[in-house]
Amino acid sequence: MSDNEADLIEFLLEETGDTLHMVVEYDPEGWRFLYGETAVYEQVENWDTNSEDVVQAFRDEARGNTDRERLFDVGSFYCSLHLFDELILLHFNQPDERGVIFGYEPSAAANLTTFVELCVPHLRDHALSGLDGAPAWGEQSR
Repeated sequence: MSDNEADLIEFLLEETGDTLHMVVEYDPEGWRFLYGETAVYEQVENWDTNSEDVVQAFRDEARGNTDRERLFDVGSFYCSLHLFDELILLHFNQPDERGVIFGYEPSAAANLTTFVELCVPHLRDHALSGLDGAPAWGEQSR
């Protein structure tokens, strides 16, 4: 691990403590874990055979993010956020298919997850009737 990578991991751990679960870096040639816990691998179904597909999906998203930056006159694009029941992913990317993905447990973004939890019933009633259940992190905080 390079000094810059070690500095990044140290910074993330200082800022988020034990809520950090993974850091993945990718470029057009490949990808690698800069930091990861075994539990994260176990949460991705068939990680050994699907890892390339997972990273390719983020590369594809990066191209779409670049397009969105051109569509909206609101400044530069920095990252996308993916909220799952058991993991939050922050995806920072560049147009040349380089990026870094940070994975955290939902408690790392308590204000955001609380807001999303509050929105779900209203969205279900308003326009997204197929929106199932409530996020698992909301159930855990009770």
